[in-house]
Amino acid sequence: MSHNPDFLDTIDEVAATEEFLDNVLEYMYDFSYFLMVVEKCAEKFHELQKYLTEDSRNAILKKHIDLTSAIINISQIENELDESERAPVGENTIPFRKYNQPYEVSGIVFVDDFLTNKKVLADFLQGKIHIFLNPDPSGPIMIIADYVGVSERIKKILQ
Repeated sequence: MSHNPDFLDTIDEVAATEEFLDNVLEYMYDFSYFLMVVEKCAEKFHELQKYLTEDSRNAILKKHIDLTSAIINISQIENELDESERAPVGENTIPFRKYNQPYEVSGIVFVDDFLTNKKVLADFLQGKIHIFLNPDPSGPIMIIADYVGVSERIKKILQ
């Protein structure tokens, strides 16, 4: 598998500062390295082998470019706002709903727990959950899920 794509070439259009793009690029290189670690850990579980494909890897990277762009962009916007205008944010949360982003934070897990939990690894490799890495390598990982609104849930029930 290729582990060193030029991530800026994969971002179609982002109205952002150069600093924003540098932050996305730096994070995605860190994420790409972490993905290699995840793949090595997943190799220990026979039933996860089927998820270790180039297509799976590319889908994960594409999704995380979008997710990372949203998170860093939200952070950039929130930092520019007056304190009274900022979304109320608790520890380890991101105001996705305020900016109509299709994600929600669903939990926090430590790196070792993430890398040794077969179910979490399977969900991640299948694209059922996404992660946002802490800039501190020993820090926790934020688990992020796609947000499904009420109308989308009703559509799924009716199908």
